[in-house]
Amino acid sequence: MKNQLKIVKRGRVFRGGDASAQSATFPSICILPGGRWLCSFRVAPEKVSCAGERVFVNWSDDEGATWTSAHAPFVPPVSGGKPGNFRLGACSSLRGDDVVIALAWVDQSRPERPLFDAETNSLLDMKLFFARSRNGGETWSGCEPIPGVPSTASTPLTGPILVLKDGTWICQYETNKPYDVEGEWIHTSRLLFSRDEGKTWGDPVIITDSEDGIFLWDQRPSLRLDGSMTNVFWTYDNINSKYLNIHSAHSADGGRSWSKPRDTGVPGQPAAVVSLDGGRDVLVFVERGKVPELKARVSLDGGVRWPAESERLLAASQSRNATLDKDGMGDAWEEMFAFSMGLPATARCQNGDMVVVYYSGEHPDQTSIEWIRFGF
Repeated sequence: MKNQLKIVKRGRVFRGGDASAQSATFPSICILPGGRWLCSFRVAPEKVSCAGERVFVNWSDDEGATWTSAHAPFVPPVSGGKPGNFRLGACSSLRGDDVVIALAWVDQSRPERPLFDAETNSLLDMKLFFARSRNGGETWSGCEPIPGVPSTASTPLTGPILVLKDGTWICQYETNKPYDVEGEWIHTSRLLFSRDEGKTWGDPVIITDSEDGIFLWDQRPSLRLDGSMTNVFWTYDNINSKYLNIHSAHSADGGRSWSKPRDTGVPGQPAAVVSLDGGRDVLVFVERGKVPELKARVSLDGGVRWPAESERLLAASQSRNATLDKDGMGDAWEEMFAFSMGLPATARCQNGDMVVVYYSGEHPDQTSIEWIRFGF
């Protein structure tokens, strides 16, 4: 098939280490103009707990053949009088060796509390920060807050800062109900914009909400080669307690307005769409069946259709299926913590190939960060 994807190479970014870093998850990758692959990811003693989690960074200057020792360069600040940890970091290339990382801070004033409270369907307090590197991720500035997010919500980061051609930064995040608050949980996916490289941030754009009972989780916006944007969502039906197909939305004005999300016909949890020359788009996703699998599909019509015949298996899980029969949001979160493969993140190589990083292992608390390079 003309547009059939082929695996070029695969390897490992980081092997889950000692007891303090045996759970490696939430990977992100960006490729710098000089060719460096810069990766960031979360490490923790166990997947379910926020206690002891850190954001690690490492890089490869030989297209994944070897990687530097991973380290944690970011010091979580006290926010609102509370100590915290950094749970997620996602890097973006700016120009040359200039890099920005968006960071998700989580409240650790009471480290015994779980991230998600099943009784009230609420999350620990989460805030947004960023840091800069001028030397390809080797050293970093201090961490600066990203203002403009609601103070009455927990605001998880959903991915890296996107940089438009005019230099505008776009920060992506969600809003969730804060801890110990009663009432309905209304989830939203949002964007914040900065025209001065993070010095100031404007009002948010709300892309989705969950007032109809459909949660469009883990938004994955991306920039297309024609200047438009695509966003894909891991989609959960909270009324019937089941996952739906991945949904997508489109923006033609730099993320200021969005089409109504539509069903892509593709199951699972997505990475950001990669836009390539020749009008091709590639969607990487994890489908959790009897054996969880990392797959990719190709669209030739701007993401309207993702034909099954274009599908390519990239990797299969080392562990059993962790999917549960769900009877509410608490079961959905319990299921997430049992996954030992997922959260793919993508980047475009300079020659038109793609790289995906993801976490995988035999047990949810014993996972590594893997990479696969693939193309046409």
